[in-house]
Amino acid sequence: MSTYRENTPQIDYAEHKEGIALVDSQHFPADFNPDTVNYFNVHRPQELILALQQRVEHFDVGLINPIFEHALNDSVNTYEVSKSMGTGHVIIFVQTEKNGELVLRANALLDQPEMYMELEFDFLKIYKALDIPVNELVFADASRSRYPFDYQIMKRLPGRDLGADWAGSQEDYEKICREQGANIARMHKYKGNGWGRIRKGDEGLVGHYPTHNDFLTASLSHDLDIIGIFNLLTPEDRYRIQEYFISKDVQSLFSSTTSHLLHNDPSDLNMRYLGNTFLCYFDWENAAMFDPINELGTAPTWKSAFPKRKSMVEGYVNELGYRPDNLEEKMNVYFLRKMLDKVAFALKGSRLNNRHIELFKQGLAVNHINIDLTQIDSIGNAI
Repeated sequence: MSTYRENTPQIDYAEHKEGIALVDSQHFPADFNPDTVNYFNVHRPQELILALQQRVEHFDVGLINPIFEHALNDSVNTYEVSKSMGTGHVIIFVQTEKNGELVLRANALLDQPEMYMELEFDFLKIYKALDIPVNELVFADASRSRYPFDYQIMKRLPGRDLGADWAGSQEDYEKICREQGANIARMHKYKGNGWGRIRKGDEGLVGHYPTHNDFLTASLSHDLDIIGIFNLLTPEDRYRIQEYFISKDVQSLFSSTTSHLLHNDPSDLNMRYLGNTFLCYFDWENAAMFDPINELGTAPTWKSAFPKRKSMVEGYVNELGYRPDNLEEKMNVYFLRKMLDKVAFALKGSRLNNRHIELFKQGLAVNHINIDLTQIDSIGNAI
């Protein structure tokens, strides 16, 4: 099991509120396009991030039955609002008269429609064709013609979240991770158009950015600016990291001109299992056109029952039939990029913990970025 401490360092978050607001106003003006960000859950103004922590309070449960009557001509017998904070949505488990157990997922407080609610039908169709197991979506509406929020209805999934308290053996967990790796390899079979967050146009699904590096570095300056406000890195070190991501060494690693559809949120909380079998992916609000190796590199940044990188790579390589050039180096770049946005997100959400710090330092080390860790260590030791 993971040995990382989850203690929270003593940080005066209120002291930095104005600084964060200034950075957010520079990167996320009122009319900013959410398709330009790197990661949907993270790259939002702090005011919205904090408000979404109480998103359930903003949802009128009196609308649950009218939603099902309109969408499915069905009535609700019982419902239960999820207490999980591992998503940006309001999650409600529903027992209906005609369709049985369903799940309602709705957003709150978003000014612009979340078109991914409807695009998920396209994502699921593509993954099913690739023989990648996914959830089953029943209905979605992002028109806001009836309600001032977007929502979707899906069939309730069997099994358990892989991120739930693991009761099986390490051997079983690693088997599931190898299956996850094999699914990631299958993502290569779909050839995408563009890079990054996705819209639907006349030509089908299209990523927002023209190149891989455009999406890799999207929102990077925001993350570094937030980390800078808390003095975890010096200005010189932040500049060094920024230059690393746009360096010829990194760009030469990612010379592919072809993107692929990624789930792009490979947390154990977004996967279901039954026994020692991987059941499916679900939760698609961060899907993107990108590089499947990103899934391998970023998955270990989330909590896991046991270390999973080795078993995932084994499943990936076995399914792919060969080991891609510079696989480890690419995974390391993606690992660091993910930890930059995770640290920034934790700071904006007033919840930085020791695991964030340790993984951040690991990301810097495996990419051979030699910087002054004094401030990072001082925060990590202030437990």
